[in-house]
Amino acid sequence: MDNTNELLALLESENERLKTGLMTIQGNLAESVNYNSETELIYKEVSAQFTELVAGSERIVTSSNALKDILKESMSSATEMIEDVQEVTTFLEGIQEVASQTNLLALNATIEAARVGEMGKGFSVVAGEVKELSKQTSALVVNVEATLEKVSNSSQGVVANMTKALKQSDENADVLKTFSLNVEETQKSNNQVVGNVQKNSERTFVTLAKLDHVIWKINTYLSILKKEPAFAFVDHHNCRLGKWYYQGEGRKNFSRLEAFKSMDGPHATVHNGTKIILDALGKGEYDMDKFIDAIEVMESGSEGVFEFLDKVLIEKEALRP
Repeated sequence: MDNTNELLALLESENERLKTGLMTIQGNLAESVNYNSETELIYKEVSAQFTELVAGSERIVTSSNALKDILKESMSSATEMIEDVQEVTTFLEGIQEVASQTNLLALNATIEAARVGEMGKGFSVVAGEVKELSKQTSALVVNVEATLEKVSNSSQGVVANMTKALKQSDENADVLKTFSLNVEETQKSNNQVVGNVQKNSERTFVTLAKLDHVIWKINTYLSILKKEPAFAFVDHHNCRLGKWYYQGEGRKNFSRLEAFKSMDGPHATVHNGTKIILDALGKGEYDMDKFIDAIEVMESGSEGVFEFLDKVLIEKEALRP
């Protein structure tokens, strides 16, 4: 009998230690969940920023390409303008030639007018006017040619600058395209990290749920060893696992899954087995046969709970993109 009491005392002591160790692990996992949640939020914010950055990069690339097209059109127009200036210059050279010939004709007319004397006075006046008009035409042609030369030089400078700008625009477009691709790759990597953090969080949530369930069973066994209730009984809606399932992280993360609906029955079975044991102990009854039957009920429900928790992880993983 003494050995039996010593064995019971040892089992009670070891179960208390086991309970304490599991609760320590539970606390550490809960901290890990908090860290994961914070990290997940940070990565999601970074992901949103990357999305904006990718969109901005695409807009810049589009604008850069549009600017490149404008530069090409402007350079083409400037080149055409240079060609037009050259044509006008050629046309002015023709006018200058006509003016020179006109001046020569006026000179000849003046000489002829002088030779015929009084009869050529009127003709001499006309010849003088033609000569003056020829000089004015020549002067005007020179001024226009000088202006056209300036326009041509400026246009050539514009074309040269546009050529440089177009080259720089091409280089910028290449840099922007590479940058945009790098940002997209970084965003993909970031999204993968977010997915891994979410997956780790979900597994940690499920592990915590399992620990809550194990601690509940340990408290039930301790009650048998102590021959009195070791904890206050609550129904399956109000224990830690129940709160996780009905209103906590379990509902938040898994409620849309088909497997999520299957835990209520097995979980209630576990609590029914515990209630039978605690009610008997509360009445001072210590019927081992009754306890063994209740434990079998509790353990059968426990297997269903663990099966449910594994199923929700598998189903969640299958739905992950």
